[in-house]
Amino acid sequence: MNKRILIFFHDQEIDSNSTKSISRLVASVIHELEAHYVVTFFTFKSGYTDELLSTKPVLINVKTSERLKQKFVNLFHRQKKIKEVHLKRNSLLNTIKESDTSYDLIIVLGLDDVKFLRNQFRSSIIIYWIHGISAIYNKDYLQHINKIDYLWSPTVTVYKKIVNELHPVPFLAEFQLMPNWAEDIFCVKNDERIMQIREQYNINDSAKVFIFCGGDLKLKGMFLLKRAFEAISKSTDKNIIVFVIGGAEQPEEIYNGVVRLLYIGLLHPAILSVYYNLAQFGLFPSLGGYEHAPLTLLEMIQTNVLPIASDVGGIKEMLGADYPYLVVAPHSVDEWVQKIEMLLQIDDKEKYRLLTSLHQRLKKYTRRAALPLISSMLN
Repeated sequence: MNKRILIFFHDQEIDSNSTKSISRLVASVIHELEAHYVVTFFTFKSGYTDELLSTKPVLINVKTSERLKQKFVNLFHRQKKIKEVHLKRNSLLNTIKESDTSYDLIIVLGLDDVKFLRNQFRSSIIIYWIHGISAIYNKDYLQHINKIDYLWSPTVTVYKKIVNELHPVPFLAEFQLMPNWAEDIFCVKNDERIMQIREQYNINDSAKVFIFCGGDLKLKGMFLLKRAFEAISKSTDKNIIVFVIGGAEQPEEIYNGVVRLLYIGLLHPAILSVYYNLAQFGLFPSLGGYEHAPLTLLEMIQTNVLPIASDVGGIKEMLGADYPYLVVAPHSVDEWVQKIEMLLQIDDKEKYRLLTSLHQRLKKYTRRAALPLISSMLN
Protein backbone atom coordinates (compact mmCIF):
# COMPACT_ATOMS: atom_id res chain seq x y z
CA MET A 1 0.00 0.00 0.00
CA ASN A 2 1.37 3.42 -0.99
CA LYS A 3 2.28 5.84 1.76
CA ARG A 4 0.09 8.91 2.15
CA ILE A 5 1.51 12.45 2.01
CA LEU A 6 -0.36 15.63 2.90
CA ILE A 7 0.76 18.93 1.36
CA PHE A 8 -0.57 21.55 3.76
CA PHE A 9 -0.56 24.83 1.87
CA HIS A 10 -3.54 27.16 1.69
CA ASP A 11 -2.25 30.72 1.25
CA GLN A 12 -2.54 30.43 -2.55
CA GLU A 13 -4.00 28.03 -5.07
CA ILE A 14 -1.41 25.43 -6.06
CA ASP A 15 -0.94 26.05 -9.77
CA SER A 16 1.93 25.10 -12.09
CA ASN A 17 1.05 28.09 -14.29
CA SER A 18 0.67 30.62 -11.48
CA THR A 19 2.08 34.14 -11.52
CA LYS A 20 3.26 33.39 -7.96
CA SER A 21 6.52 31.44 -7.76
CA ILE A 22 5.77 29.58 -4.50
CA SER A 23 2.54 28.20 -5.95
CA ARG A 24 4.48 26.85 -8.94
CA LEU A 25 7.13 25.36 -6.67
CA VAL A 26 4.59 23.42 -4.61
CA ALA A 27 2.90 22.13 -7.78
CA SER A 28 6.28 20.93 -8.99
CA VAL A 29 6.88 18.96 -5.77
CA ILE A 30 3.45 17.32 -6.03
CA HIS A 31 4.25 16.34 -9.62
CA GLU A 32 7.51 14.79 -8.47
CA LEU A 33 5.84 12.79 -5.66
CA GLU A 34 2.48 11.71 -7.05
CA ALA A 35 3.85 8.80 -9.12
CA HIS A 36 5.24 7.21 -5.95
CA TYR A 37 2.86 8.22 -3.15
CA VAL A 38 -0.78 9.06 -2.51
CA VAL A 39 -0.65 12.85 -2.31
CA THR A 40 -3.39 15.03 -0.82
CA PHE A 41 -3.66 18.79 -1.26
CA PHE A 42 -6.49 21.30 -1.19
CA THR A 43 -8.27 23.82 -3.37
CA PHE A 44 -10.94 26.44 -2.77
CA LYS A 45 -11.73 26.63 -6.48
CA SER A 46 -14.55 24.58 -7.96
CA GLY A 47 -13.57 22.91 -11.23
CA TYR A 48 -9.85 23.01 -10.40
CA THR A 49 -7.54 21.68 -13.11
CA ASP A 50 -3.79 21.72 -13.62
CA GLU A 51 -2.11 20.43 -16.75
CA LEU A 52 0.96 19.24 -14.80
CA LEU A 53 -0.82 17.32 -12.04
CA SER A 54 -2.77 14.07 -12.24
CA THR A 55 -3.79 14.19 -8.56
CA LYS A 56 -7.12 15.87 -7.93
CA PRO A 57 -7.21 18.13 -4.86
CA VAL A 58 -9.77 18.04 -2.08
CA LEU A 59 -12.29 20.86 -2.57
CA ILE A 60 -12.82 23.00 0.53
CA ASN A 61 -16.15 24.79 0.64
CA VAL A 62 -16.66 27.78 2.89
CA LYS A 63 -20.07 27.35 4.53
CA THR A 64 -22.77 29.90 3.78
CA SER A 65 -23.19 30.52 7.51
CA GLU A 66 -19.51 31.46 7.77
CA ARG A 67 -19.85 33.83 4.81
CA LEU A 68 -22.82 35.53 6.47
CA LYS A 69 -20.89 35.79 9.74
CA GLN A 70 -17.96 37.37 7.90
CA LYS A 71 -20.27 39.88 6.24
CA PHE A 72 -21.93 40.81 9.54
CA VAL A 73 -18.67 41.15 11.51
CA ASN A 74 -16.97 43.18 8.78
CA LEU A 75 -19.95 45.50 8.52
CA PHE A 76 -20.52 46.16 12.23
CA HIS A 77 -17.15 45.37 13.86
CA ARG A 78 -14.62 46.93 11.55
CA GLN A 79 -11.80 46.64 14.09
CA LYS A 80 -12.19 42.83 14.10
CA LYS A 81 -12.67 42.10 10.42
CA ILE A 82 -12.60 38.47 9.28
CA LYS A 83 -10.19 38.32 6.37
CA GLU A 84 -10.71 35.95 3.46
CA VAL A 85 -7.47 34.09 4.21
CA HIS A 86 -8.63 33.36 7.78
CA LEU A 87 -12.07 32.28 6.60
CA LYS A 88 -10.54 29.77 4.19
CA ARG A 89 -8.03 28.50 6.74
CA ASN A 90 -10.74 27.87 9.34
CA SER A 91 -12.83 25.99 6.77
CA LEU A 92 -9.80 23.85 5.92
CA LEU A 93 -9.04 23.10 9.58
CA ASN A 94 -12.65 22.10 10.20
CA THR A 95 -12.59 19.78 7.17
CA ILE A 96 -9.49 18.04 8.49
CA LYS A 97 -10.97 17.70 11.99
CA GLU A 98 -14.06 16.02 10.53
CA SER A 99 -11.98 13.61 8.42
CA ASP A 100 -10.65 10.26 9.63
CA THR A 101 -7.84 10.18 7.05
CA SER A 102 -4.35 9.67 8.42
CA TYR A 103 -1.05 10.57 6.77
CA ASP A 104 2.40 9.06 6.97
CA LEU A 105 4.08 12.36 6.19
CA ILE A 106 2.99 16.01 6.14
CA ILE A 107 4.76 18.87 4.37
CA VAL A 108 3.67 22.20 5.83
CA LEU A 109 4.76 25.62 4.57
CA GLY A 110 3.27 27.76 7.34
CA LEU A 111 4.88 27.72 10.78
CA ASP A 112 1.59 28.92 12.29
CA ASP A 113 -0.06 25.65 11.14
CA VAL A 114 2.41 23.34 12.89
CA LYS A 115 0.68 23.26 16.29
CA PHE A 116 -2.66 22.25 14.77
CA LEU A 117 -1.12 19.55 12.59
CA ARG A 118 0.88 18.00 15.43
CA ASN A 119 -2.19 17.90 17.67
CA GLN A 120 -4.25 16.39 14.87
CA PHE A 121 -1.68 13.89 13.56
CA ARG A 122 0.49 12.84 16.49
CA SER A 123 2.20 9.91 14.75
CA SER A 124 2.82 11.58 11.36
CA ILE A 125 6.24 12.76 10.22
CA ILE A 126 6.00 16.55 9.87
CA ILE A 127 8.33 18.54 7.60
CA TYR A 128 8.34 22.30 7.90
CA TRP A 129 9.40 23.55 4.46
CA ILE A 130 10.30 27.13 5.20
CA HIS A 131 9.52 29.86 2.69
CA GLY A 132 8.12 32.74 4.72
CA ILE A 133 11.19 33.50 6.83
CA SER A 134 9.38 36.34 8.61
CA ALA A 135 7.52 33.66 10.60
CA ILE A 136 10.64 32.68 12.52
CA TYR A 137 10.80 36.18 14.04
CA ASN A 138 7.32 35.70 15.50
CA LYS A 139 7.81 34.16 18.96
CA ASP A 140 4.23 32.86 19.03
CA TYR A 141 4.93 30.81 15.91
CA LEU A 142 8.54 29.90 16.67
CA GLN A 143 7.67 28.23 19.97
CA HIS A 144 6.02 25.43 17.98
CA ILE A 145 8.97 24.63 15.73
CA ASN A 146 10.13 21.76 17.93
CA LYS A 147 6.87 19.99 17.14
CA ILE A 148 8.24 19.21 13.67
CA ASP A 149 10.48 16.27 12.77
CA TYR A 150 12.40 17.83 9.89
CA LEU A 151 13.24 21.34 8.75
CA TRP A 152 13.66 21.88 5.01
CA SER A 153 15.47 25.02 3.93
CA PRO A 154 17.29 25.86 0.67
CA THR A 155 20.15 27.49 2.59
CA VAL A 156 22.14 26.77 5.73
CA THR A 157 21.95 30.50 6.51
CA VAL A 158 18.22 30.30 7.27
CA TYR A 159 18.64 27.18 9.40
CA LYS A 160 21.22 29.06 11.50
CA LYS A 161 18.86 32.02 11.84
CA ILE A 162 16.26 29.68 13.33
CA VAL A 163 18.75 28.24 15.81
CA ASN A 164 19.80 31.76 16.82
CA GLU A 165 16.23 33.03 17.17
CA LEU A 166 15.27 29.99 19.25
CA HIS A 167 18.24 30.31 21.63
CA PRO A 168 18.50 29.52 24.55
CA VAL A 169 15.89 26.84 23.71
CA PRO A 170 17.62 24.11 21.65
CA PHE A 171 16.36 23.20 18.18
CA LEU A 172 15.27 19.55 18.29
CA ALA A 173 14.40 18.64 14.69
CA GLU A 174 16.65 17.38 11.89
CA PHE A 175 17.75 19.95 9.31
CA GLN A 176 17.88 18.94 5.64
CA LEU A 177 18.99 21.10 2.74
CA MET A 178 16.03 21.19 0.35
CA PRO A 179 16.76 23.43 -2.64
CA ASN A 180 14.47 25.71 -4.55
CA TRP A 181 14.66 25.51 -8.34
CA ALA A 182 13.70 27.16 -11.61
CA GLU A 183 11.16 25.27 -13.70
CA ASP A 184 11.98 23.83 -17.14
CA ILE A 185 9.98 26.57 -18.88
CA PHE A 186 12.83 28.94 -18.06
CA CYS A 187 15.15 26.80 -20.20
CA VAL A 188 13.06 27.52 -23.30
CA LYS A 189 13.99 30.46 -25.51
CA ASN A 190 11.26 31.81 -27.81
CA ASP A 191 13.11 33.99 -30.34
CA GLU A 192 9.96 34.92 -32.23
CA ARG A 193 8.24 36.19 -29.10
CA ILE A 194 11.40 38.04 -28.01
CA MET A 195 11.43 39.87 -31.34
CA GLN A 196 7.75 40.78 -30.95
CA ILE A 197 8.42 42.34 -27.55
CA ARG A 198 11.44 44.23 -28.92
CA GLU A 199 9.24 45.67 -31.65
CA GLN A 200 6.35 46.37 -29.25
CA TYR A 201 8.54 48.51 -27.00
CA ASN A 202 10.92 49.76 -29.68
CA ILE A 203 14.01 48.21 -28.07
CA ASN A 204 17.09 48.26 -30.29
CA ASP A 205 20.03 45.86 -30.16
CA SER A 206 22.31 48.37 -28.43
CA ALA A 207 19.97 48.85 -25.45
CA LYS A 208 21.03 47.69 -21.99
CA VAL A 209 18.04 45.72 -20.71
CA PHE A 210 17.37 45.11 -17.00
CA ILE A 211 14.56 43.17 -15.35
CA PHE A 212 13.05 43.56 -11.87
CA CYS A 213 10.42 41.15 -10.47
CA GLY A 214 8.78 42.40 -7.32
CA GLY A 215 5.98 44.75 -8.25
CA ASP A 216 5.22 47.73 -6.07
CA LEU A 217 5.86 46.17 -2.64
CA LYS A 218 8.15 48.63 -0.87
CA LEU A 219 10.03 45.75 0.78
CA LYS A 220 11.16 44.65 -2.70
CA GLY A 221 13.07 47.93 -3.12
CA MET A 222 11.88 49.32 -6.45
CA PHE A 223 11.70 52.84 -5.02
CA LEU A 224 15.49 52.75 -4.49
CA LEU A 225 16.10 51.52 -8.02
CA LYS A 226 14.05 54.39 -9.42
CA ARG A 227 16.26 56.88 -7.58
CA ALA A 228 19.39 55.04 -8.75
CA PHE A 229 18.36 55.02 -12.41
CA GLU A 230 17.31 58.66 -12.25
CA ALA A 231 20.81 59.51 -10.99
CA ILE A 232 22.44 57.34 -13.68
CA SER A 233 20.36 58.98 -16.42
CA LYS A 234 22.07 62.31 -15.70
CA SER A 235 25.53 61.00 -16.57
CA THR A 236 25.07 58.36 -19.28
CA ASP A 237 24.22 58.35 -22.94
CA LYS A 238 23.40 54.63 -22.99
CA ASN A 239 19.91 53.48 -23.89
CA ILE A 240 18.62 51.69 -20.75
CA ILE A 241 15.42 49.65 -20.49
CA VAL A 242 14.04 48.38 -17.15
CA PHE A 243 11.23 45.81 -17.20
CA VAL A 244 9.21 46.04 -13.98
CA ILE A 245 7.34 42.76 -13.52
CA GLY A 246 4.57 42.29 -10.95
CA GLY A 247 2.13 44.77 -9.49
CA ALA A 248 -0.16 46.80 -11.71
CA GLU A 249 0.47 47.82 -15.30
CA GLN A 250 1.04 51.57 -15.62
CA PRO A 251 2.45 54.08 -18.09
CA GLU A 252 6.18 53.95 -18.66
CA GLU A 253 8.51 56.41 -16.98
CA ILE A 254 11.38 58.08 -18.82
CA TYR A 255 14.42 59.67 -17.15
CA ASN A 256 16.28 62.28 -19.20
CA GLY A 257 15.45 60.53 -22.44
CA VAL A 258 17.82 57.59 -21.81
CA VAL A 259 16.23 55.38 -19.11
CA ARG A 260 12.80 53.83 -19.69
CA LEU A 261 10.91 51.98 -16.95
CA LEU A 262 8.31 49.67 -18.51
CA TYR A 263 5.65 48.43 -16.09
CA ILE A 264 4.54 45.06 -17.47
CA GLY A 265 2.33 43.74 -14.64
CA LEU A 266 1.85 40.11 -13.59
CA LEU A 267 3.07 37.42 -15.99
CA HIS A 268 2.55 33.69 -16.25
CA PRO A 269 5.80 31.68 -16.41
CA ALA A 270 5.90 31.08 -20.19
CA ILE A 271 5.77 34.80 -21.01
CA LEU A 272 7.91 35.72 -17.98
CA SER A 273 10.59 33.46 -19.47
CA VAL A 274 10.49 35.53 -22.66
CA TYR A 275 11.13 38.76 -20.77
CA TYR A 276 13.99 37.12 -18.86
CA ASN A 277 15.53 35.92 -22.12
CA LEU A 278 15.30 39.41 -23.58
CA ALA A 279 17.02 40.98 -20.56
CA GLN A 280 20.76 41.03 -19.93
CA PHE A 281 20.85 42.05 -16.27
CA GLY A 282 18.66 41.38 -13.25
CA LEU A 283 17.79 43.56 -10.25
CA PHE A 284 17.04 42.09 -6.84
CA PRO A 285 16.97 44.96 -4.30
CA SER A 286 15.12 43.20 -1.47
CA LEU A 287 15.30 45.13 1.81
CA GLY A 288 14.26 42.39 4.25
CA GLY A 289 16.35 39.66 5.82
CA TYR A 290 13.62 37.23 4.75
CA GLU A 291 15.17 35.93 1.53
CA HIS A 292 16.84 32.54 1.41
CA ALA A 293 17.20 31.21 -2.17
CA PRO A 294 14.73 33.35 -4.14
CA LEU A 295 13.16 31.74 -7.19
CA THR A 296 13.47 35.07 -8.98
CA LEU A 297 17.27 34.83 -8.82
CA LEU A 298 17.23 31.17 -9.89
CA GLU A 299 15.03 32.04 -12.87
CA MET A 300 17.31 34.93 -13.83
CA ILE A 301 20.42 32.78 -13.77
CA GLN A 302 18.65 29.95 -15.63
CA THR A 303 17.95 32.41 -18.47
CA ASN A 304 21.50 33.87 -18.42
CA VAL A 305 20.47 37.13 -16.78
CA LEU A 306 23.33 38.44 -14.62
CA PRO A 307 21.87 39.73 -11.33
CA ILE A 308 22.71 42.53 -8.94
CA ALA A 309 21.33 41.41 -5.57
CA SER A 310 20.98 42.64 -2.01
CA ASP A 311 23.24 40.86 0.46
CA VAL A 312 20.37 39.75 2.71
CA GLY A 313 19.19 36.39 4.06
CA GLY A 314 20.77 33.44 2.27
CA ILE A 315 21.63 35.24 -0.98
CA LYS A 316 25.39 35.38 -0.32
CA GLU A 317 25.39 31.62 0.31
CA MET A 318 23.54 31.16 -2.96
CA LEU A 319 25.63 33.45 -5.22
CA GLY A 320 28.99 33.14 -3.44
CA ALA A 321 30.80 35.43 -1.01
CA ASP A 322 33.10 36.67 -3.80
CA TYR A 323 30.28 37.52 -6.23
CA PRO A 324 31.05 41.12 -7.32
CA TYR A 325 27.44 42.28 -7.68
CA LEU A 326 26.26 41.72 -4.12
CA VAL A 327 24.99 44.98 -2.64
CA VAL A 328 26.27 45.03 0.94
CA ALA A 329 24.18 48.07 1.93
CA PRO A 330 20.95 47.54 -0.03
CA HIS A 331 19.32 50.67 1.43
CA SER A 332 22.04 52.82 -0.17
CA VAL A 333 21.11 54.40 -3.51
CA ASP A 334 24.78 55.25 -4.07
CA GLU A 335 25.78 51.59 -3.90
CA TRP A 336 23.05 50.62 -6.38
CA VAL A 337 24.28 53.34 -8.71
CA GLN A 338 27.85 52.03 -8.40
CA LYS A 339 26.90 48.39 -9.10
CA ILE A 340 24.60 49.28 -12.02
CA GLU A 341 27.30 51.44 -13.58
CA MET A 342 29.76 48.55 -13.21
CA LEU A 343 27.34 46.29 -15.11
CA LEU A 344 26.89 48.86 -17.85
CA GLN A 345 30.65 48.56 -18.52
CA ILE A 346 30.99 44.76 -18.29
CA ASP A 347 32.28 42.96 -21.39
CA ASP A 348 30.87 39.72 -22.78
CA LYS A 349 33.85 37.64 -21.63
CA GLU A 350 33.49 38.68 -17.98
CA LYS A 351 29.71 38.27 -18.09
CA TYR A 352 30.13 34.74 -19.48
CA ARG A 353 32.67 33.90 -16.75
CA LEU A 354 30.33 35.04 -13.98
CA LEU A 355 27.30 33.26 -15.41
CA THR A 356 29.29 30.04 -15.86
CA SER A 357 30.28 30.20 -12.20
CA LEU A 358 26.67 30.84 -11.12
CA HIS A 359 25.37 27.95 -13.23
CA GLN A 360 27.92 25.68 -11.60
CA ARG A 361 26.90 26.79 -8.10
CA LEU A 362 23.22 26.29 -8.82
CA LYS A 363 23.40 22.74 -10.17
CA LYS A 364 22.23 21.49 -6.78
CA TYR A 365 19.04 23.58 -7.03
CA THR A 366 16.76 20.92 -8.54
CA ARG A 367 13.34 19.52 -7.65
CA ARG A 368 14.78 16.01 -7.94
CA ALA A 369 16.12 16.42 -4.40
CA ALA A 370 12.63 16.04 -2.89
CA LEU A 371 11.95 12.41 -3.76
CA PRO A 372 15.14 10.92 -2.25
CA LEU A 373 14.69 12.91 0.96
CA ILE A 374 11.11 11.70 1.42
CA SER A 375 11.95 8.14 0.40
CA SER A 376 14.62 8.00 3.10
CA MET A 377 11.99 8.93 5.70
CA LEU A 378 9.22 6.57 4.60
CA ASN A 379 11.04 3.47 3.39
